[in-house]
Amino acid sequence: MAVTPRAEIVASMRNWLAAGCIVAASAWWALAGAERVRVSVETTTVRRAPLESRLVAGGDLLSAREASLKCEVRDLTGAGGVAVVSLVENGARVKKGDVLCRLDSSAHEEHARQVEIALNEARAARDQALATLEVARIALAQYEGGETRTQTSEFERRIAIAESDCSLLADRLLWTEKMVAKGYASRGQFLSERQELDKAEHEREKAEGEYRLFRNFKAPKEVHSLRSKIAAAEHAYRLEEERLSTQEKRLEDARRQVANCVILAPQDGVAVHDWRSRWNPMLPGSLVYEGQDLIKIPDLDRMEVEVAIHETAGAVVRAGMPATVSIDAVPGRTFPGRVASVLPLPIADWKAWDERMRQYVARVQMDETPPGLLPLMSAQVEIDTGSIPDALAIPVSAMSRTAGESACYVATRQGLSRRVIRAGRSTPDRVEVVSGLEEGEEVAVDFGEARAAEESRALEMGRAEAGR
Repeated sequence: MAVTPRAEIVASMRNWLAAGCIVAASAWWALAGAERVRVSVETTTVRRAPLESRLVAGGDLLSAREASLKCEVRDLTGAGGVAVVSLVENGARVKKGDVLCRLDSSAHEEHARQVEIALNEARAARDQALATLEVARIALAQYEGGETRTQTSEFERRIAIAESDCSLLADRLLWTEKMVAKGYASRGQFLSERQELDKAEHEREKAEGEYRLFRNFKAPKEVHSLRSKIAAAEHAYRLEEERLSTQEKRLEDARRQVANCVILAPQDGVAVHDWRSRWNPMLPGSLVYEGQDLIKIPDLDRMEVEVAIHETAGAVVRAGMPATVSIDAVPGRTFPGRVASVLPLPIADWKAWDERMRQYVARVQMDETPPGLLPLMSAQVEIDTGSIPDALAIPVSAMSRTAGESACYVATRQGLSRRVIRAGRSTPDRVEVVSGLEEGEEVAVDFGEARAAEESRALEMGRAEAGR
């Protein structure tokens, strides 16, 4: 059946009316939901007012002075460390001289025994080198003071005898020559005595030559040879002395290593295991490496609180700022103090799920340390960071922080809207807003309820959109 133009117009008008009703209903539903959101969430007006800035942070009690005991024993076996034989309980009270920890010393005792044997061998070699040096020195003294003089005297005696023989034979030859001229002696006797004189002069020249050879060459050569032996013996002796000294130092070090296997308390106090032992506790049989912190003996008369402050607030903390410390173990009391130190740069918070988050580490020293406090007790610190005469502030409960961003929920005509802000100083109740908000705006006091309301409004808007 064909549709007339009039029927088409009527159907079209009906469709437009139906769509208009749906849109009106959706808008009413959204406004009604927004009204319900505004009614169900408490808000406050952002205003300017003086702000006494106080920073609150939690931390742990630590000693201002403590004796830190490290492992001073080397690993000789290549096992990755030295085994713990016995260990004092964490938190036990100890007195000076008490045994805190015993490490396996068997390898070092064997090493000390081997080094002691090598030391005895080095001492024997040193004594032998010393004896050789003394013999060389005696030989030189013997030659210079004994043999040289003896041989010199012998040569002088031979030369003197030879000169005397030559003088006697020369006189006798002269007498024989006169006798031959008078006919009392024969020519043969003269020649024979002349031969004896020549022989005596030859012996004298021979003795003088040997004496010159001894004095100019043989004696200096022998002296130089003996002195070179002394120099070699002295060098060998010095080497053996150095080897002996090295072995003595090695033995001293080996015995020190054996002694370091027993760790004694240097003072009275409480034995506290290294903080890493919380996740990897030291037990008998555990391996520790050289230089590792094992036990600390804190001074319980001077305690401090170590706190970690987020980088957004920690930059305003300075050493010397007054602070108030409350300790969980001492309820109902507070202790005055001051900020003793603050790290100049923020560090990564290894406890946080996001490694990009940074924090300043500060130490707060108490003016008075009550008795009975122990390290690692929980404490809370309130630091007076100064006053701001005209601060734009909101309640702390109105701010949320997620993934490093500070935000709050602002009430608008359309409902609650999440807005990112930049926070400044704070007190336990209020926080300064540096940017992101204007004076006179309304913010939700409880961001948890505000978030739920925003999610509910978004859900209702979604349903209304789907209904259209």
